[in-house]
Amino acid sequence: KLNRQLENVPTASQEAWEIWKKNRMYRRIGQIWQEAIGAGDAFAIVWPNDDMLPVIYPQQAHEMCVEYDPDDPGKIKKAGKMWSEDITQANGKKAKGVRITLYYDDRIERWAAPKPDTGTGQGLKADAFRPYSDDPLKEPSNQPHTYERVPVFHFANDADIGEYGRSELHDAKPVQDWVNKSAFDILVAQEYHAVPQRWFLNVEDPRRSGGSKLEVGSDRLWALRSAASSSQEPQAQIGQFQPGDLGGLTNILNQGAQAMAVTTGTPVHHFLPTLEGPSTPASGESQKTSDTKLQDKVEDRQISFGDVLAEMISFAVRLQRDDSIENAVDLEVEWEDTRPRSEREEVLMAQDKQKAGVP
Repeated sequence: KLNRQLENVPTASQEAWEIWKKNRMYRRIGQIWQEAIGAGDAFAIVWPNDDMLPVIYPQQAHEMCVEYDPDDPGKIKKAGKMWSEDITQANGKKAKGVRITLYYDDRIERWAAPKPDTGTGQGLKADAFRPYSDDPLKEPSNQPHTYERVPVFHFANDADIGEYGRSELHDAKPVQDWVNKSAFDILVAQEYHAVPQRWFLNVEDPRRSGGSKLEVGSDRLWALRSAASSSQEPQAQIGQFQPGDLGGLTNILNQGAQAMAVTTGTPVHHFLPTLEGPSTPASGESQKTSDTKLQDKVEDRQISFGDVLAEMISFAVRLQRDDSIENAVDLEVEWEDTRPRSEREEVLMAQDKQKAGVP
């Protein structure tokens, strides 16, 4: 049995690559990562199509749930998917409804219920669901399988064992609200204070009626008249107020970027070109050093996501061969280096090793 597995390792890798390309995972895997990082969780279902070829179906996190085995917290005991869809009624007509698919290690169950009238304030109840089939001519029935595992794979971001993940945006939202508010303040200040307000003194503005309020704006003129009583006509004057200094508000945005960097563990140069200004950009080595915390986070996600990804592709290879447990393979994911070096750096490093006596 061991020799059989060793013989199948190169073939299994090639099969995995073919499955990867057929399922367009070079595109879909990015969608899975984005869902996991943003929502905290991402899910994928692996199931054979009509030709008995494995298909990988990425899922939206808000439609999925899983329950882990308490005796084996890393093993999914059962999973479910719930979504709204037009369901086929007994008379063959379509109507709005809610569907639920339950995944077990030996079967799949499909259920459906009419969508409740939200105006009544009543929600769905468990007894409203009935076994469902897409084909009204077929009797609904459970779909048994012999895979001995739930065909659902859970990518949990920064999660404890057997728990749901945590969004990378969770701690960043309050900081983002602060940045958004500061940006609006800058827009308002720019509208009313960045452009000098011009004024006339002792000049009658024919556009104004008596007692009307002075309107502030870069396209407005303030026409004022002296209140002092004098037999001599006041001399006309024209001028403008000093524009408001927006530097303090823009500095708040820079502080928000720095707060976001600290909160998310992302180097500040990913938010701002430099802290001092474009005339003093940070060096490449300095940026690499500041990227260390972010790279450590990425490597941590590679380990947790990679285990689930390898399990998913290994299961897909098994489905492509057949559902026999004897055809199971154990694949591993090899990630690209998160700290790539240029060719020049590699040569200099090799020279330093040679000088140090490294053979």
